[in-house]
Amino acid sequence: MNKKDPNVLMHPGEFGDIPDIPSELPILPLTNILVFPYVVAPIIISDDRRIAVINEALSERKMLGLFVIQTKPSEEDAGDTFKLYNVGTAAFILKMFRYPDGSVGLMVQGLSRIRLETITQVEPVLKGRIRIIPEPIADSIKIKALVREVTETFSRLWPFLLFFPMNWDRQSPT
Repeated sequence: MNKKDPNVLMHPGEFGDIPDIPSELPILPLTNILVFPYVVAPIIISDDRRIAVINEALSERKMLGLFVIQTKPSEEDAGDTFKLYNVGTAAFILKMFRYPDGSVGLMVQGLSRIRLETITQVEPVLKGRIRIIPEPIADSIKIKALVREVTETFSRLWPFLLFFPMNWDRQSPT
């Protein structure tokens, strides 16, 4: 993953081995869930076109662009056109399982906030060109003080925690 690819917008960062996020992703429109970066979330899909998007993502890099639908198609509209919010989340498919009724369950982990620049393909699956939205890095004195305060508070609570892993390192991260 460390080789330089002109189609890859982001390389693994300092917070762990984040998979490379390509500049074009299959787009999964969502209605009832919002996935944030670094969060693991379950998603259940029963629509055949969206299942095709999942199959496409699994055949490539196991990554999707998750975007919330802004407006649903009305009953009078022909087809299933809809408008997506232009900011979403690049997500990695951790696990996929099929239910007896034909629907698909996913466990996804958000990787990064992304902006949908343009839709590049509609058939057979929805794809779009995306751009990574960099996370702001706030390394101020106030942030360092808050981290120190939370660490000290946690250290004081440590003796009262019965169900915490015994190999916890009491060293401060700063």
